[in-house]
Amino acid sequence: MKMTCINCKENKILQLFEEFIISKEPTDYDVVNEIFNHFSQKAVNIPYCYSCLRQISAGERVFANDFYKEKITSYFAQKIMDSIECCPECGQGQDIQELRYTIQSIFDDEDDDPDAMFESYNTASAIEDLLNEIFCDREDEWDEFYDSIIEKIQCKCGAGSGADMDEKRDYGKFDRYSEVYTQRDIKLFNHKFYGDDLDNASDYINELAKACSLEQLRDLKNDYINNNLFAYQNVAFNKLVDVITGFYEKGMYYELGAERVVYRTRTSKYPELYDREGLWEPPNSKAGQGRYNGVGTSLLYCSNNMDVIKKEVPLFDKDIYNIGKFVINTPRHLFPINFVFKGEYSGLIGEEVPLEEQNDCLKQQYVICNIVSAICAKIGYDGIVYSSTKDNTSVDYALFCNFEKGNDIECIDVVYEK
Repeated sequence: MKMTCINCKENKILQLFEEFIISKEPTDYDVVNEIFNHFSQKAVNIPYCYSCLRQISAGERVFANDFYKEKITSYFAQKIMDSIECCPECGQGQDIQELRYTIQSIFDDEDDDPDAMFESYNTASAIEDLLNEIFCDREDEWDEFYDSIIEKIQCKCGAGSGADMDEKRDYGKFDRYSEVYTQRDIKLFNHKFYGDDLDNASDYINELAKACSLEQLRDLKNDYINNNLFAYQNVAFNKLVDVITGFYEKGMYYELGAERVVYRTRTSKYPELYDREGLWEPPNSKAGQGRYNGVGTSLLYCSNNMDVIKKEVPLFDKDIYNIGKFVINTPRHLFPINFVFKGEYSGLIGEEVPLEEQNDCLKQQYVICNIVSAICAKIGYDGIVYSSTKDNTSVDYALFCNFEKGNDIECIDVVYEK
C-alpha cells in the first residue's frame, strides 16, 4: 500500500489547516484530531514514505489516501454557508435583485446608467471574496483548493446544490464569481438604501485590545528589559493575567491530541549523534532564553513537520540534524497565542530585532512571549501553540515540562538527516 507521511507536499493542506485552526478557530481542534484519528494510522513495518522517501518509524502517523481533504474542504464550505443569509434567488437578496429592473424601468434616458446605479446599492459578495476573507493573507496557499470548497457550498434555498431528481429541478452550482448575501451585506444594503444605522461592531471583539492598549504592552516590555522585577508591578501585567485567565476559564485552548506525532531537532557534528534521551529538553541549569522560556526554564520545543524545524535551526559545516519523533500519549491543552495576539498586536510576538541591536544577555524580541508563557504555565496551560516564525504555514509547540517522560509524551525514534 502506498503510504505517505505528514511531511509530504501531498499532505501540505493538513499543515495549512492546522495553522488556520490555531490562528483563527483554536477551539475547533477536534476537527484536526478527527482527521488524524480516522484518516491516518500508526505505521507498522513501513520503512519509507512512498512520496518523499523519508524513513517512517513504527508508531508514526501515515496516510493511505487523501480522503481527509474532503473533511477539510467541507469544513470551509460550512463556514461559508453559515455566513450566507440569502442569495439572488431568495429572501431579501431576491428583492435587491428586483431593484435592478425597477431602476431600469425608471431611468431609461440615454444619459442614464441604470446598471451603475444598481451596483451602487448592490452589496452582494462573490464567494471567492468570502474565501479570501477567511484565509486572509494565505490566499495563495489555499487557492488550489477553492474549487473543491465551492462545489460544496449552497444557499438555504437550495441554490448551488445542483440537480434534484426528486423535484426535477436543477439548482445549478456556484462558482468563484457567484454572488450571495451575508448578514453583513444585508445590513450594509439597508444602510445604503433605507438609511438604517450601520452596526460597525466586529463579530469578534479582541479581548486583549479591550484590556490593554498596544502602548501599555510596550511599556510592560520596556519595564521587563530595564528590570524584570518591576514588570510584575506594571498594571498591564495584571491585565494580561486577567485576560489569559479568562481564556483559560472559558476553555479557550488548542488540544494537541493523543497519538499525534511531533518533531524536534538538535544538530551535531558527524559522527557524533544523539540518541532518544539526547533529544529531550535540556536541564533547567542549561536552558538559555528562548522564544517562550526565560533563562533557567526549559521547554520541549516541537513542530508539526520535519521540514520547518530545519528552517528554524541552522545547519553549519559538517553538522547533521538529529530529529526526534515524539508521540503525544496524554493530550496537551495549549494557549493559542496567534489567536489572541492578532492584528496590530501580532508584532509583539513575532518581532525581529536587528543583530546589531540585540542584547547578548536578553533577547528583547522574546520578552512579551516570555511573560505570556510564564502566565500560562502558572494558570494551568500545558504549553503554547503558535505559527512558525520561519514558515507561517507550519505550527510549532512550546510544551511546558509538566509531563511524565515515557508516559505522557514518548520519544519513539531518532532519524538523522543533512
